[in-house]
Amino acid sequence: MPQGLRTSTAIHWARASSEPGTIGTWRESKRSKWAALATIRSSHEHRHTLGAREFGAWNHWDLEGEQALQVGSFGNDSILAWTAAINAGYTWDTRWNPRLGLKAGATTGDDNPNDGRLGTFDALFFKSGYFNDASLIRPQNIISIHPNLTVHPLPKVTIDGGASPFWRYSRDDAVYGVPGFVEIPALHNVSGYVGTAFDVNLTWQLQRHVNVQASYVHFLTGSYVPQAGGSDVDYFSTTITFLF
Repeated sequence: MPQGLRTSTAIHWARASSEPGTIGTWRESKRSKWAALATIRSSHEHRHTLGAREFGAWNHWDLEGEQALQVGSFGNDSILAWTAAINAGYTWDTRWNPRLGLKAGATTGDDNPNDGRLGTFDALFFKSGYFNDASLIRPQNIISIHPNLTVHPLPKVTIDGGASPFWRYSRDDAVYGVPGFVEIPALHNVSGYVGTAFDVNLTWQLQRHVNVQASYVHFLTGSYVPQAGGSDVDYFSTTITFLF
């Protein structure tokens, strides 16, 4: 797959408020000198992103949502792609303050490389560990849901975990790695189900300036990944953060 030079510039504008339920809007513009896709096409790319974010908290409920639409051009093709995500939960005012939550999201992929329109969403400037600390998958051509549970067994200790199945939005598009390369090639004649990630995370605030985190992720693959030459993944990490 050609991997030409890729440079970009971005303009970001936002309007938001600390008031619950406020809607924020934002716009990003990217111009890439060179870009490459799963279909082994490369060309000049001009992409504009328009988005909105909603958030709020009511009684024991919390909610955050985000949507984005991308338009532009990729060589002679037009671009039309989108993403939408939600993170909602309910917290009980009882021992350990358990929070039952649900994250869900979708980012489009390309259905037909020959129809003159590119449908692959380009996830710009997303946070590392977007789905979990293993950071195996880029939010691009992916549908995911993540039911999760968070508890606080001690005042300075938080434990959370959940399960997150993944599907390809389009079976004619690939699964992408976090840097943007094709991690698993497009196989249109196999299942769109990618696999399920099970994660457990512990955070311990030792003191004001020191934070300890430990994470374990097991990624259980579906039939698509082995047919592309992949296998299950186990990931474990510990980090210590010093804040000054």
